[in-house]
Amino acid sequence: MPELQRLDAGHAPAVLAFELANRAYFAASVPDRGDAFFDRFTDRFDALLAEQDAGVCAFHVLVAEDGSVLGRFNLVDIEDHTAELGYRVAQHVAGRGVATATVRELCRLAVSAYGLRTLRAATVHRNVASRRVLVKAGFVALWQEVEPLGLHALLIEPGSFRTGIETRTRASGEPIGDYAVTAGAFRAIMHKVTPGMFPGDPARAAAVIFEEALSPAPRHRVILGSDAQRRIGVKLDQLREEYEAGKDVALSTDFPGSGEYAML
Repeated sequence: MPELQRLDAGHAPAVLAFELANRAYFAASVPDRGDAFFDRFTDRFDALLAEQDAGVCAFHVLVAEDGSVLGRFNLVDIEDHTAELGYRVAQHVAGRGVATATVRELCRLAVSAYGLRTLRAATVHRNVASRRVLVKAGFVALWQEVEPLGLHALLIEPGSFRTGIETRTRASGEPIGDYAVTAGAFRAIMHKVTPGMFPGDPARAAAVIFEEALSPAPRHRVILGSDAQRRIGVKLDQLREEYEAGKDVALSTDFPGSGEYAML
């Protein structure tokens, strides 16, 4: 049975193996960390442990029975009973409910072990699997599960923000042939974009997140950026259309006359 463990020095070899084995898989949905991350892994790992010792972050790994790492689940930027939740799971366990179950476990730990009251989470729009965990199987259920304990789950859904990533990506070294289909494809796209294609202002977004996190009654979900608002609106319109089209079929599966007595 996999076990969620607080990160320690003994996990270093398994974490490195996890990152190497899944590098191409992760690069398909988020920017690749680059060769420097692996070249200086020991230094970076030690820095993480130092941050954890200082109480700034709380890092965890999901460890299989054979000692391999199945996922990384972290609480970062811990301050004023608030933190940001982040995670990634190995490709061979993706889509099996592992991320959802472990995110829920980590949220319970956030209350019981770390005394947190508010969690933030963000994911890029193209990372559909991660969004599905947070929105459908994760934070929506967690709102009901952990709010009685005093923890508020805040989901941030950002659009495209003007951070200068297109310039940094172009100057991030020579392409690696083995990653041409994943990270290479992302680099090719970034060579064609301009700052004007990123409408979001990071400073304005940060101000909204800060204000929401400090609110005595924060919203469950905050959408940032006109492009994110537009895409979510399109999705809602599609769901409404499917809902109306399938209404008769849904009602036809009830016992005759029993719908009005439904408990939920």
